[in-house]
Amino acid sequence: MPVTVSKKADIKDIIERVNKDRTPITIVDDSGLSAVMISTEDFESMNETIYLLSSKANAKWIYESMKEAENNQTKVFDIEELEKMADGC
Repeated sequence: MPVTVSKKADIKDIIERVNKDRTPITIVDDSGLSAVMISTEDFESMNETIYLLSSKANAKWIYESMKEAENNQTKVFDIEELEKMADGC
């Protein structure tokens, strides 16, 4: 939903709304220039996702892991098993 910002108070309200609702807001100035505002948390999350998916091998591993989870093909490890696996690295 486009929003026109006319004063500093508007920006404060928009920042609060973006963080509360977690919904991007398009801001348009009087000349028609626009930008999208999102929360810092959402921005960092998007950047992390882009980074993780930037490697084809990593993207494939994530996709396969998601499919395994959807098909209840996950494995449960106790802490001792995880520690043994970590020691082998």
